[in-house]
Amino acid sequence: DDCPLVKMARGFCHMRKEKVAFRRFLQWQLFTTIGLTVLIALLWNRQAAVSTFFGGLLVVVPNIFLAIYFFIRANSIYVGELLKIILTAVLFILILHFYHIQLAALLIGLMGTYAVYFFSGSFVK
Repeated sequence: DDCPLVKMARGFCHMRKEKVAFRRFLQWQLFTTIGLTVLIALLWNRQAAVSTFFGGLLVVVPNIFLAIYFFIRANSIYVGELLKIILTAVLFILILHFYHIQLAALLIGLMGTYAVYFFSGSFVK
């Protein structure tokens, strides 16, 4: 059917089209992260590839959190976005503290994965 709303068993109302679009968007972010990681592993070294992967995860993990929060918490996007920013900052601090990373490679992963936002209109419909 063409109805964008689907009632779930627990009474939550989910927007099916938005859910599919968000899932596709997250998949593209993950594909981009993996692709950049493989490319950097081939061109640079293993440590740079790990750093690139962590940079991509700094984008993907908070966006997964935002998607879950958005669809469970009655579409409260502003609070979810604030929590996403806080989660990104905390993950960034933890990565810098616990892992020896190459900052340039981390930024390649981070910015490359964020670039999916600019092209998302092409593949998320």
